[in-house]
Amino acid sequence: MNFEELNEWVGILLDKTKREEVKTKLLKFKEDEWLIKQLGSKFEGKDLKNMGVEDFVPFIDTLEKVVLQDYPIEDVVQYSALYSLAVNNIPAGNRFPRVLTHLNEVKNIEKSLVSSGINKNPNFKIGSNSYDSDVRLYIFEELSYLQKIRAILENSSDSFVELPERLTNFRTHLQDLKDKGIDLTRLFGCGYARVFDKIDEYNRKDKLKFPEVSTQVIELLKKLDTEGFDIYHKSSISGIVERLGDSSQIKGLSMISGYMSREAIMYMSGFHLKE
Repeated sequence: MNFEELNEWVGILLDKTKREEVKTKLLKFKEDEWLIKQLGSKFEGKDLKNMGVEDFVPFIDTLEKVVLQDYPIEDVVQYSALYSLAVNNIPAGNRFPRVLTHLNEVKNIEKSLVSSGINKNPNFKIGSNSYDSDVRLYIFEELSYLQKIRAILENSSDSFVELPERLTNFRTHLQDLKDKGIDLTRLFGCGYARVFDKIDEYNRKDKLKFPEVSTQVIELLKKLDTEGFDIYHKSSISGIVERLGDSSQIKGLSMISGYMSREAIMYMSGFHLKE
């Protein structure tokens, strides 16, 4: 089924209060042939008298979970790596609206995080067998914030902390960084997603640990920046990742930020000074 045929079905199936809203939002997905086919799969080769309510349910479900949502970017098809998960995966579909809400909140903190790292998918392919096809028109770079969110959407069962609280932890961390005057675009541009992953690991162990470690990392970054160290250097990010990977060194984060002099940091911790 192509876009024009699906649009005809929308005109037939929906009452006038929903029809125009759906048609307007559906137009944004016109480029995504796979999604259009998914939406129209129950209507292919049928007429209205041969259809039942059960044919209508998956169509409305996908409309509500994917098409009618508010996206933080104008070209919504660039999020195909996210919403394609939500179409046929019930747990991911249930999480998807909450994930989009989170991304809209993040956009208000730092717009670049919800649009950076999106690339055309060189392996894009719609196949008859789901195992030999990749239906994502776009994919996300490994160290982008969007890829982090996609991993959570795909599998949120590995966390001790429930999804809403986990995403709130993320948003709070980003807002606190911003409030400290730290440039989030530059920070993620030099690999900060690796730090984010390490802090998120504490969500799997202790409900209260993420806020604690998050605060220590932010205080360290602010201390380094104030003392003239380059927090946007890849080696600085690697140094923090290394410490976060060893629970015995976590206390060292607060020691550096709270006690060490600039000279001690230079010689004992290996962070680079600004040029």
